[in-house]
Amino acid sequence: MKQIRDAKFSKNLWTALFLVLALILVSGCASTLEKEEGMAPPPPETQVAGDFHDIQVPMGLSLKAKESFVISANGVISGVLVYTGRVEPESSVRFFENSMKNDAWARVSSLKSKRSMLLFKKENRWAVIQVAAGKFNTEVTIWVAPAGQGMGGAIESQGLFK
Repeated sequence: MKQIRDAKFSKNLWTALFLVLALILVSGCASTLEKEEGMAPPPPETQVAGDFHDIQVPMGLSLKAKESFVISANGVISGVLVYTGRVEPESSVRFFENSMKNDAWARVSSLKSKRSMLLFKKENRWAVIQVAAGKFNTEVTIWVAPAGQGMGGAIESQGLFK
């Protein structure tokens, strides 16, 4: 009789363990489906570069406020923003090439190396983005300046960027 009770107990224990395991698997699949169906929005992959609302910066970069400044004159926002973080330099360069194009910036020129430089123009502004690989971090510096009668207008009128 004791053997029959032990066998029933053992069978019930295995059944209970199987049901618990099945519940865990089903709940894991349900949470995956919710994410795929858009129930829970994914975290943003970009952030706006300070006051430059038409320049995106990849997540993972932090602003170095002491090395950055922004000024506004005649309705044009200019300045320098310096970011640092643990991001791949090459993927950062590709990110800026794509995101600047999506934000209607025209790429004028680029130089890709350990310290890459990207030059963009949009309406009345120039943007220079430098991506520099460091030992432990990547530093991204973004310069934005007005393209007026100064150097930007002179260079453009001479045809160097045409």
